[in-house]
Amino acid sequence: GTGWYDSGASAPFSVTNPVDEGNLRYWFVNWNGDYSGSAPSASVVMGGPKSVTAVWKIQYNLRVVSQYGNPSGEGWYDAGSTAAFFVTTPALQGNTRRIFNQWTGGASGTSPGGSITMNESKTVQAMWHTQHYVGTAVSPPSSGTVNPAPPGIWINEGETVVLSAAPGTGYLWKGWSGDVSGMKNPDTVLIDGPRSATAQFGTTSSYLVTTEPSGLPMRVDGSEYLSPCDFPWAFGTTHTIAVDSAISGGAGIRFLFKGWSDGGEKAHLVTADNTTLSFTAAMDAYVYLTTAANPDTGGSPIPAPPGTWLKKGTVATLYAVPNVLKGFAFTGWGGSRSGLANPDTVVMHSPRLVTANFSVQAYSFTVQIDPAGAGSVLKSPEKAGYSPGEMVQLTAVPAGGYRFDSWSVDATGTANPVVVWIYDNKTVAAHFKTNTDVDERTDATAGPALFSLEQNYPNPFNPETAIRFSLPEAGPVSLTVYNTMGSAVRTLVNGIRSAGTHQAVWDGRSDGGSEVSAGTYLIVLQSVGRMRQMKTVFMK
Repeated sequence: GTGWYDSGASAPFSVTNPVDEGNLRYWFVNWNGDYSGSAPSASVVMGGPKSVTAVWKIQYNLRVVSQYGNPSGEGWYDAGSTAAFFVTTPALQGNTRRIFNQWTGGASGTSPGGSITMNESKTVQAMWHTQHYVGTAVSPPSSGTVNPAPPGIWINEGETVVLSAAPGTGYLWKGWSGDVSGMKNPDTVLIDGPRSATAQFGTTSSYLVTTEPSGLPMRVDGSEYLSPCDFPWAFGTTHTIAVDSAISGGAGIRFLFKGWSDGGEKAHLVTADNTTLSFTAAMDAYVYLTTAANPDTGGSPIPAPPGTWLKKGTVATLYAVPNVLKGFAFTGWGGSRSGLANPDTVVMHSPRLVTANFSVQAYSFTVQIDPAGAGSVLKSPEKAGYSPGEMVQLTAVPAGGYRFDSWSVDATGTANPVVVWIYDNKTVAAHFKTNTDVDERTDATAGPALFSLEQNYPNPFNPETAIRFSLPEAGPVSLTVYNTMGSAVRTLVNGIRSAGTHQAVWDGRSDGGSEVSAGTYLIVLQSVGRMRQMKTVFMK
């Protein structure tokens, strides 16, 4: 409206109201100068030069942000004025509701309504959390109680609720229905939406009777069933559950009763109540280890034929004991095992058949003459090979100008003839001296001139065997039995002994007093840097 106007003319003028500048705006208040008034558009009669000025006030904007609760209070407010804002809580949407937590942004506080001074444009935001309704009920009515109590309870989303039910007098627990199922009581449910849960009760309930492993026969109230089975029993009634002590699982498999889950005997009474809804008979699985010898007269496996029952998963140790008296030796395993390991092991995951194979074994017998040409040795019987358990008599025959002195290696002592028991390859040395040689002994009563260990007798043996040894002079001596692994199993002598011939007896037991396993053992004699050794066989 600014400009030149004729005298007496009407000059119009106006302003745009309001004037927005982002989060700030100006609101026209009134005119002053040569015109007064509050209308943004007006006019004056030009009787002379005129001047009018628009007066403005500043306003700030309040934004009220909320996804729920019908927020109010958003708008423009005069600078310095107080702006009030509000949301409705809870905000209900069916069985889900939102609960106001607090204000953030330009305001704080936990009240759903608030106010702030508008000294600038501001934004306030309402924060909410979600709750879902968990509805509970009892069916049939008055048959029991449920917690949380009907009709239900609001639970924060992401939290859990524990549901529990208790039957009334004359009723049994039957399980949950609705959004919750199963027999678990109490049960814990994660809340990620509205839920309903009904506690079901009845005058009968389902009881599980089974075995572990399942699929085995059992008896309930005198009738045969294959586990598992469910039975609808009335509250307070009694029933008999039973299994046999041993149940066949097929060839080479059986199950032995271990115990019922309620601690009862293999056949016992149970009462239908709310305490126990399942009964399980635990059974241990056993598998049969069948053993055999081939041929029957060749020896015996341990465990002895026809075999033995072993708990499934057991590591069984196998031994093969040849009949050395009839000339047999162990030649390997057959069936579920192979190889020559003796003893051997087998893991009993299933029924096994193991055969110990034996065959007649021929051993060599070598005779050495010391010195060469000083004599000969007669063997009786004289053969190219000898069977295990066979006895061979050796007779030393000196040549002219010589006399027999002693035996060594696999025979010891001065006895002539001497008997050697065959249980492996043998070597015997016959020692001769000239008739002019002088004995190391000073007289016949002073004891033997040689350090010697005679073959034990009997050999093989059970239950005991005698071991003779000779010392040329008094001194410390040890006589020890070793197994084939080189471990000492029995100390027979350990101390000072006089010169002469001594005898010790081994009863086939270890130093700890337990009977040793059947097999070959080494007997070692030691004294003042000298050693003699021989083998012996312990049989069972």
